[in-house]
Amino acid sequence: MAETLAANLAVIDEELPALGERLRRPVDGSHIVPAADGGFALQKGLTRSRLSIPRVEISPEALGRDDQALFLFGLGAGEILAHCLTAYPQRQVIAWDRDPSMMRLTLSHVSIAEALRSGRLRLLLGCDLLEELPDIPERAVIQHPLLWAAYGEELFLLSHPMGERQAVICEGGLFVTELTLELQRRGFSVYPMSLSHLALEERRLLLGRVRPQFVAAINCHEGLSKLCADAGCKLLMWEVDPSTHDPADPAQPHQSTAHVFAFTFRGRYVDELRAMGFENVEQLPLAADPHLRKPVQLSPESAARYAAPVSFVGMSMVESVPAWEEAFLRLFCLRQGPDSREQGRLVLADALAKQRRDLSRNLLPELVAEMCRGWPERDCRRLVRCASEIASAERRIITVSRLGRFGIQVWGDEGWRATAGAKVTYRGPAGHYADLNAIYCASRINLDIGRLDQLDIVTMRNFDILACGGFVLAERSIDLEKLFQIDTEIACYATQAELEQKVAHYLAHPEEARPIAAAGRRAVLERHTVSMRVAHMLQRAGWRY
Repeated sequence: MAETLAANLAVIDEELPALGERLRRPVDGSHIVPAADGGFALQKGLTRSRLSIPRVEISPEALGRDDQALFLFGLGAGEILAHCLTAYPQRQVIAWDRDPSMMRLTLSHVSIAEALRSGRLRLLLGCDLLEELPDIPERAVIQHPLLWAAYGEELFLLSHPMGERQAVICEGGLFVTELTLELQRRGFSVYPMSLSHLALEERRLLLGRVRPQFVAAINCHEGLSKLCADAGCKLLMWEVDPSTHDPADPAQPHQSTAHVFAFTFRGRYVDELRAMGFENVEQLPLAADPHLRKPVQLSPESAARYAAPVSFVGMSMVESVPAWEEAFLRLFCLRQGPDSREQGRLVLADALAKQRRDLSRNLLPELVAEMCRGWPERDCRRLVRCASEIASAERRIITVSRLGRFGIQVWGDEGWRATAGAKVTYRGPAGHYADLNAIYCASRINLDIGRLDQLDIVTMRNFDILACGGFVLAERSIDLEKLFQIDTEIACYATQAELEQKVAHYLAHPEEARPIAAAGRRAVLERHTVSMRVAHMLQRAGWRY
């Protein structure tokens, strides 16, 4: 593999020196992982998608006419490229991939020297696609069968050429798809930009070629404000995840942030983002996309698969506990000295034990401050965050375990297996788009359990469940009361005892749950859609329709 990659890069250096330089830039390639069968897979969150193809099969329709060039959309591990170069020696091949690490994977397995030198093969990386788009109608497009969904934004552009309204959206997790689809509905041509798998120079090249009216990002990302300022474009930033910035160590932007319009789902983060140097900040609650989240009619087979008296969809957070424990001890030792590790372990254990006595409120800020009296506030806040993540995992396991007698089923990571002794049914990961609607519709009660340090927020889970017409038991908060009519549009609980009492009540009285779920869905459609939130962001940034 290494020899093949080196030989191919040497030829690329001769024929396409700029591409050779781009492929050598250091990037995070940890998302491409070995597969159990010896091939390769693409890791995205909990989802691992196969990249290697045991047998290449291309339909006659995809091959088009003999005089058409073959356009390979996505390279994967290179099997399709190797097949096309061998099986169709008279046809030109244009091979594109978004990801430099993916292209390097292909170049590690497929020898391209002869085809590249002869001009029969063209390699396109990332935003090179933009120059090819006008000629796509004349190409025979062959989509990688396992990558087309991952590259959905570019796939959309193959049949919808770039228009006058152009936006770049940063890749990420929650809400990125919803934001992308809404911008497309509003007539924007949307091009994706990775912040972890592309080098800084590649991101600059992308913005220079697209020349977007704005960059849209879910969550705060280091260096993004400066990147957009240098490119002369606005930045719309919607923070939906509390772990994306560290207010205890604010990274001040390099210059004015008048071009940045920051929105956060959490009221208390407004001041924290301003302290980080952002000028235009306001709270903007989360929402649901009714195009994606809606009631579904379940077949008998689907009903049997997804039906549950009570369900919870989300991470157990158990698997991240060791990392947070180590972070806590590392921070403690930095302050108290390298020999204080055992002391730090005792401080953490004592704080967690006291927190377990009351899971309805976050006691850790006071507990840690008391145990670390005299420490700088910023150091205490870092310790609190580490402890809060650990306590949140414990809280979820405890809360779910106490509902085992009601037949609760959980969907998420492997950490939920810790609840097996409490008669909790673990159902495995839930596909974000394939499974969620069915789960929310088939469950008699959908449970919401937030992080311990997020008890003041309204999670996206609540909006999505209601949009599907499902019944939800949410954690009570001031923001929840601002957004919904309690016991009319949404049901809620404040303590473990109240949760158990209400689960028992609504399982026994489903006729009371149904009208609340229906009213909740109407509330989401009337007041809390992604379309409404995006319209607000665009208006704040100066766009009018």
